[in-house]
Amino acid sequence: MARDFDRFMQERTPHLLRLARVLTRNRQDAEDLTQEALLRLHTQWKRVSAAADMTRYANRVMVNCHLDRQKRAGAEIVGLVDEGAPRVDPTSRVDERLAIREALTRLPGRQRTIVVLRFYEQLTTREIGDLMGIEESSVRSGLARALDTLHSAVADQPTA
Repeated sequence: MARDFDRFMQERTPHLLRLARVLTRNRQDAEDLTQEALLRLHTQWKRVSAAADMTRYANRVMVNCHLDRQKRAGAEIVGLVDEGAPRVDPTSRVDERLAIREALTRLPGRQRTIVVLRFYEQLTTREIGDLMGIEESSVRSGLARALDTLHSAVADQPTA
């Protein structure tokens, strides 16, 4: 079992490090994040090794570690805001989500289904096409149109 993890770690560490570098935009933070993710993967190795797609599982652990670190960092710096920095309306994210939700309800059923399958279920365009019984190119074009509509709905929101 330990040799399986060692082999996995040797094969996937370069990829995980690149992913961490993109997430953190800092080499040192990327190395720390990669170590944290590898530690979590090691402690969950039975589940990881049983997963249908171990690479996807590892990527998910990496992203979760990154999000956890951001939450911790945000909690640590509360109250340390530069008074000269422009203030961001804390409700703007809520407004954005509400606009997206509203725009989703106005999408045609096929486009809404494609968006949900792609981003909520995280299926590939090929998997969506197979599931819906349509060509992959139809999935891609439907997704593009849906995203344009959603982008416009968010862009039309007043800024703070």
